[in-house]
Amino acid sequence: MFADFSLQASIMGLSAADIARKYEVGERTARRWLNGKAKPPEPVIEGVADLFTSFLDSLASMIETLDYSGEVFNQILYPDGPNYKHLRPLVQAAYLLCSLRGIETEVTFS
Repeated sequence: MFADFSLQASIMGLSAADIARKYEVGERTARRWLNGKAKPPEPVIEGVADLFTSFLDSLASMIETLDYSGEVFNQILYPDGPNYKHLRPLVQAAYLLCSLRGIETEVTFS
């Protein structure tokens, strides 16, 4: 599932710099993995797959909560905040799913 690695990383907003830092490799190596020019080692593929599973679990939990509560999905993102880079892909995915399910959404950048 070599292509899955790149897609999963991209959906979660992981950059080559993020992957290089996490797996202690050069940024060029991580970029080659993401571009499909080199296959990452199995532990790296599995690590990103595990992160992606957690990402999907978080997203599913958010959507389930919204489905049952009938609430509006309301999220404020702070671009200068420490978790912005990691929250943005999750909020984007939640926004997409809410839109598909007809759940009213409001995302604000402050």
